[in-house]
Amino acid sequence: MAESKQLKSGMLISGHHSLPDEEKKLNFKTFMVEIWAVSRIADYFVGTFSSNVGRALGELIGAQKCIGQVETRGPLATSIDDKWIPFP
Repeated sequence: MAESKQLKSGMLISGHHSLPDEEKKLNFKTFMVEIWAVSRIADYFVGTFSSNVGRALGELIGAQKCIGQVETRGPLATSIDDKWIPFP
């Protein structure tokens, strides 16, 4: 587990940001492979479109099926966000 670090500015950083660069890269690559794998096997996504990861999964699932979705409920996904609007 990474320890917290304090920057010269006084800001305290911890978690992912305090890991060594190589470990950050490995974590990122692992995360991206997991997102890609889910998009390959999932038929439908229920999650939050306010999340970058949720929107990415919806887009990746759509790319696999060659269809798109504009609304928060459709053929690819359902967003559980209250009144989330993709283009305000």
